[in-house]
Amino acid sequence: MSLEQELRVFQRRYLETNHLHRFFRIRPFTIRFYGDQDVFTFTISDDRFEVADTDANADVSIQANNESLQKLLQGECRLQELKKAELVTIRGSYTAILKAETLLYLNQSGTSENYQQTF
Repeated sequence: MSLEQELRVFQRRYLETNHLHRFFRIRPFTIRFYGDQDVFTFTISDDRFEVADTDANADVSIQANNESLQKLLQGECRLQELKKAELVTIRGSYTAILKAETLLYLNQSGTSENYQQTF
């Protein structure tokens, strides 16, 4: 699956569930992903997850190769694990980075599937 497809799956998971929406009620949150050749910027708010203009100010910028970004979006690796392994570069305030890591971890592919299987 390409990085763009993986980002679309991530977007769909966010919109199909409600457990993360409360983190983004006060103000929109923008994450910019820099892959091997592409740049993807998403603005997330309460019940919206939209592709934003690439010139928009990002709260967090994450740069890595496509493989590392895909692992991050699929929940195979956590953001801090990739940072420690020096496979990713992260820019943003400490609070924004924590918020991004929370979003990436709690919106991973296994989360909603595990939740549905338990009930």
